[in-house]
Amino acid sequence: MKNLAWLLCRSFIEKRKKSSKELLFSFLPPFEKQIIQNLSPPSHDLTLGYDLQKDIFDSTHFSWLIPFLRSFSEMDACFFLSSLDSSTAQKLKVDLKHSLPLLPLSQTAQKYFKSKMSEFLILQTQDLLPIKALPGSHLNVLLKLSHSDLRFIIELLGLHDLAVELKQIIDNIKLKKIYALFPREKEAFLKMLAHKKEPVMFRRIEISRWNEESETLLPLLFERGLNRFAKALYPESKDLIWYIKHQLDMNDASKFSSLCKNLEHPKAYSFLSNQVLEAVSFLQKIKNNPPISS
Repeated sequence: MKNLAWLLCRSFIEKRKKSSKELLFSFLPPFEKQIIQNLSPPSHDLTLGYDLQKDIFDSTHFSWLIPFLRSFSEMDACFFLSSLDSSTAQKLKVDLKHSLPLLPLSQTAQKYFKSKMSEFLILQTQDLLPIKALPGSHLNVLLKLSHSDLRFIIELLGLHDLAVELKQIIDNIKLKKIYALFPREKEAFLKMLAHKKEPVMFRRIEISRWNEESETLLPLLFERGLNRFAKALYPESKDLIWYIKHQLDMNDASKFSSLCKNLEHPKAYSFLSNQVLEAVSFLQKIKNNPPISS
């Protein structure tokens, strides 16, 4: 039986009164009862329903569909594109260089073509859980972010590595040039980090050797942020990691996978997780009240 089936079984049993729970468990073989009791409880009541296909498409960056659609003729691919929301379909048409107009499809046809694409997306994954079946985690909040918001969070995380070395620069002209690289939101976040002690240290950027070109520093900072982000996700459930990875475009997701590794110091995970949550909180704050540039 798949994990989702076990979780559904658990959800139905947990809704019963104590005496009924004990009775229902008594009908199960000991090893099945052990399986259910060892499962992490889902974050939502699964008996109220779930939609795995919707979860997959809401989370997945459009770039993951390009290899699948390229295996079809333009006419055939048009049927798949027409089953998607217009924004995603138009982005894919640009990348695929398709010129045919989208087609009006019935709901049944849309569901069929999307089912084929979702099968492709989870081809390398065993027993992917719907989002409502994921175990509770503070980092589940990441699933509510848009693709652009998630990238912004990663960019903020990269500023942690930069902030460590800014404290050692005494040249005010160079400091101003560095701060000038960032929009006011990121500048405010960087200045906030400059007054904090960094608990998790990685290899130095060597900012003192920077050639003062944004094209060299900004991509490096994104990779540093992706490193912190991937390490923070490492202890989480494999299903949460799948959803988060698929929120990234395929190139960034490949780097994420290579960086999502074990750390020598277990306590570092909690620090990195808190940094992710701090970045999410900052994002929410500036959306409501953008900082004023100094």
